[in-house]
Amino acid sequence: MIAVARAAAVGEHDSDRLLGGIYGTVPAGALQVAVWGESSLSTSATRSNRIDFLRGVAICSVLLLHFSLTYDLVQSPLAALFPAGWVRAAVDNGNYGVTMFFVISGFLITSNNLIRYGQLPDVNLQQFYAFRFARIVPPLLLALLIIVPLGLLGIPSFSNSLAGQPLPGSFFVIVTLSVLTFWHNVLRARRDVLSGY
Repeated sequence: MIAVARAAAVGEHDSDRLLGGIYGTVPAGALQVAVWGESSLSTSATRSNRIDFLRGVAICSVLLLHFSLTYDLVQSPLAALFPAGWVRAAVDNGNYGVTMFFVISGFLITSNNLIRYGQLPDVNLQQFYAFRFARIVPPLLLALLIIVPLGLLGIPSFSNSLAGQPLPGSFFVIVTLSVLTFWHNVLRARRDVLSGY
């Protein structure tokens, strides 16, 4: 399952130019090792259909879980297509999609670091965290720019509540800080808090 491919024949690789050199350059003719064809240094033609399939399954399971927070999917048109027991099982097991994302991310991050640096002790931590920040924070900010106004408008799926009672709009400050500082799941651990999140 390990394939060896030649990097770009001349100069630095295109993806490094697109990333503004965040990872430095790949020497001409350098060897890169790709596991299942996954490589951040290669073109999209080498994407792994297996990994993409697992991503699709994970996305579907997480979406079903989140839709079930607002809508009773067992009583929805979806139940007309599939037996109610299957819909309930898919919704009840939606959290496994998040676990799948963690496993896939760990695999891809480790594989890409091995491709780029050769071995894990050689990983440049400053470059690694700059890249992770660039991948995580922009979509996170976009999500907050959409979710917070919807919650402030009082849309039930996006509002915050405690024991079934709505919390003031100012509570979004706490929620937003918890998301930006990555402790939102700790805040969410109480089942009666953030029922719409």
